[in-house]
Amino acid sequence: YPIHINRILSKMRTVGRLSYEFAQLRFLLDALGERVLDHLFLRLEMERSRSMRMFFLDLFRQFGDKTQPLLNRKMRHRDWFVVRNVVYILGSLGTEIAVHSLINLLDHQDMRVRREAVRALARTGGPVAEDALLNLLDDDEPSMRRIAAEWLGYMGCERALPELRDRLTRASRSLNDDDLLIGLVRGIGRLGGRAEAALIRQCVPRTTAFRSDKKRELGKAGKEALARLEKPALAAEPQRV
Repeated sequence: YPIHINRILSKMRTVGRLSYEFAQLRFLLDALGERVLDHLFLRLEMERSRSMRMFFLDLFRQFGDKTQPLLNRKMRHRDWFVVRNVVYILGSLGTEIAVHSLINLLDHQDMRVRREAVRALARTGGPVAEDALLNLLDDDEPSMRRIAAEWLGYMGCERALPELRDRLTRASRSLNDDDLLIGLVRGIGRLGGRAEAALIRQCVPRTTAFRSDKKRELGKAGKEALARLEKPALAAEPQRV
């Protein structure tokens, strides 16, 4: 079976996706059953080429909810990078079932999986994903609070702006949670306007003589947010943390 599947996959790469031949090859994959999905997942796990990984992800997306039993099994895998691949697939599916699976992975024991789940939810979007990220603002892990605030901005969650503003005001009084402050400033920088620029100027220390890397990063985040808010432009994808 693996030999046949690989031959079909290789052929699919050489024909147009809208061609009749591609549709026939896709039908053959369907006929081979669940083994195809197991093999695709293995290929995705081993593949180094980005273009090939995107090709496999696209095939998973075409199978839709048929992939869910496999993904449910792989979500419980002991290796974090296997579960991360599940996150990639769920994020590409974008279905209601996939969103709820991603939310479950926000409680994964490995932080790398949790962070990828946040990014996948943000890219998927929608009220359910937004609520999940808003809830993460109270997470016990500082870096999760930061990434949640930042990606709420990147996904354009306008209803999060009042909450982010309020949390920035409160967090800036103590300046003891730099991760959260950085995320809040970046998130607000993607959602707000000139009123938020004034808030950031008030809440973020102006001095560049910061003693720690986090303080320096906070200062940089403040400058970037002010530049964006005072001269609106399309937001760039946030930096990984």
